[in-house]
Amino acid sequence: MFLFRKSLYLIFFFCGIVSFAQQLSSLELSRLEIKVNKELSFAQENIEMSNYIEAKNSLEQTIESAKTLKNEKSLGLAYSKLGKTQHLLEESILAEKTLNKAIKFQRLAKDNTNIAETYKTLGDVYLKTNKPKKALEYYNAALLLFNKKNLKEYAAESIFKKGKAFIDYNAVSYTHLT
Repeated sequence: MFLFRKSLYLIFFFCGIVSFAQQLSSLELSRLEIKVNKELSFAQENIEMSNYIEAKNSLEQTIESAKTLKNEKSLGLAYSKLGKTQHLLEESILAEKTLNKAIKFQRLAKDNTNIAETYKTLGDVYLKTNKPKKALEYYNAALLLFNKKNLKEYAAESIFKKGKAFIDYNAVSYTHLT
């Protein structure tokens, strides 16, 4: 009987330890989520101040933290910002791959607003690499999502960029005809 009680106490003791460990890990996860959000804000500030190298390095670390969280929305946003940074650093091939990764995570998270922004950036990459037809496709996709969310300023920017891509596409088409 004494042995049974002792075993029962040990089981309760270990259950308490396991429960405490789980609470500790959820606290750590919460802190990591706060850290990821701060890093994303910091990276955005660096992008806005044209500190692209610093933004790129910061975003690469942010992605590792977001992977630990298994948070599709954070991963999508981090990859999108990294792709934009790579585009601004004229790393077009890397930017295209990174932005496509962002879209995969954003679709999983059903994050249509950020998908639209990523589409717009991917359009920028294609426009810069002389692929105006592909750029038009992505600007159209971005415009459609921005209009669904009633984000008029972003939609207007997409329309402007769509116009530039259309002019470039017609210039390329015209060159091939002559």
